[in-house]
Amino acid sequence: MQGFFVFYLILVFSISFLTCIYLIPYVCQLGLQFNVLDKKEERKLNFNNQVRLGGLSIIIPFYLSIFLSYLTNSFNYELLNLDFGQVTPLIIVIIAGSLSFYTLGLCDDLFTLSPYLRLAIQIVVILILISFGLIIDLNGFFEKINIANNSNLEFSLSILLTVIFIAGIINSFNWIDGLDGLASGVTCIVSLGYLTICLLEGNSIVAIFAASIAGASLGFLKYNFHPSKIIMGDGGSYFIGFMNAIIGLMTICPFQSTNLINLSFDKAYLNFSFDKLYILFIVLFLPIFDMFIVILRRIFTGKSPFYPDRTHLHHLFFDKGLSQKRTVIFIYSVTQFCVCIAINLNNFKGNYSLTLFSLIFLVIMSFLIFPKSNFSLHQKK
Repeated sequence: MQGFFVFYLILVFSISFLTCIYLIPYVCQLGLQFNVLDKKEERKLNFNNQVRLGGLSIIIPFYLSIFLSYLTNSFNYELLNLDFGQVTPLIIVIIAGSLSFYTLGLCDDLFTLSPYLRLAIQIVVILILISFGLIIDLNGFFEKINIANNSNLEFSLSILLTVIFIAGIINSFNWIDGLDGLASGVTCIVSLGYLTICLLEGNSIVAIFAASIAGASLGFLKYNFHPSKIIMGDGGSYFIGFMNAIIGLMTICPFQSTNLINLSFDKAYLNFSFDKLYILFIVLFLPIFDMFIVILRRIFTGKSPFYPDRTHLHHLFFDKGLSQKRTVIFIYSVTQFCVCIAINLNNFKGNYSLTLFSLIFLVIMSFLIFPKSNFSLHQKK
């Protein structure tokens, strides 16, 4: 059964990948027809008028793959043997949340919303999801650190942590979407990491989610790598940011879910454990670190944390002389290293051969990416 399921995951990945490639020319036509094009700004490194509707070509293949998996399991349960009913509330929350964040990003693509308004709407959406049961649970945390238990305070901190984490990951992926292929490539690598952990732990349903988003991201990368023909826009980056956060929680942090009857959410408990959240931070280290450093730098220079500038890691590498392709490939290499560390800590404690191999790969890529002659030559230009 395990061998067949791996084959099925390859099929899910392929369907998502090929559907994305098929859709992109039509999405480009739609964007040109309605003039949904990227805006020229001084801080941006790309000056072509690319279509900003690329997120559509990611979200449709993702949902199509999930829907086909649900139908396959419904018509022949023994083929996949997946209990979708057990995670029904979580799937509904994922659909509602991802569509909400995509719509918010799309509105920004079309009408250029204020960053404060976007953040306020993000917080409201997350709070609504929390009201349906989606939460990173700090239950028992105070006891572990020898502090008197206070359930009300723990619940309040759980809500705060959930808001900060989900909003932070969404915006971190939105912020790293500044070079061709960066956000989509990082998403593909991270999703493949999630997929690996799911296979190791027998987390079949989440594995399908991870394979689907990985396939769509790789398909989009075909047209999004430099020089790009299309960009995902804020709609796409908000969508993949939310999916990276939620699939990460589903993969690494154990969850509990009550089977819902007639979509009644009053008994839904979508609690994610706080215990292994640090592993998820390792997987998503690079976008989180980039966002954290940029916010600090803006605050210390007297600017708004939401003030757009050229102080992101990818801008700094480019300004120091690295080309777009080399910058993106180097960030891919760092991301795979972080993912391998997380897999080691989560599944192979005491055996760090995977991390060692990934470190060797990172070192080799660094020597190839940072040749002194090319680096200094581009900087002089």
